[in-house]
Amino acid sequence: MEQEFIDILVIHGSDGDPYKSWIPWIHDLSIRNNKNCIVPHFPPFKLQTLENWSCVLDAYKHLITENTTVIAHSLGPAFFISWLNVNNININQFIAVTPFYDKSGNTDVDSLTVPFFVENISFDSIKIKIKKTTCIYSDNDPYVPKRLSESFADNLCAKKILISGGKHLNDEAGYSKLNEVALILKLSTS
Repeated sequence: MEQEFIDILVIHGSDGDPYKSWIPWIHDLSIRNNKNCIVPHFPPFKLQTLENWSCVLDAYKHLITENTTVIAHSLGPAFFISWLNVNNININQFIAVTPFYDKSGNTDVDSLTVPFFVENISFDSIKIKIKKTTCIYSDNDPYVPKRLSESFADNLCAKKILISGGKHLNDEAGYSKLNEVALILKLSTS
């Protein structure tokens, strides 16, 4: 039987993939909790553009419904917001992990991420497409300053979850699990 919808869609960040950090854990946990979970593999660095990433997500567009939860990490939230800006889709929930939608001040990071930002984006038009938004971030992220995650959360009127000392909440910071996401989704971890 062909899949007709996605319960949970996970979007990795720049230099990420479906097999890094807490992403495989949340995928497996979702499946064990009888949720359809998709984790697309987006093109890396040299092919990392808004257009290329949009082509990947467009392949799943027909499966994204008002019941879908999108979880995105790092560049993933900015990409998803830019993609949602031009797509007439509503979702149930958006969980943005270490999100940002502005220059970080780090030239190396900005060269990879700024092309994903849409000029004059209307967060008000994005907010009405998402029933509930939560942003999870840390106070010592080496790539995304806390103020950028907080600004992202404020722009979407999101619930904020600060993880003290969590760095970028990825495998480099020791995150092979992210229990905060499981709690938000009400997934059983046993």
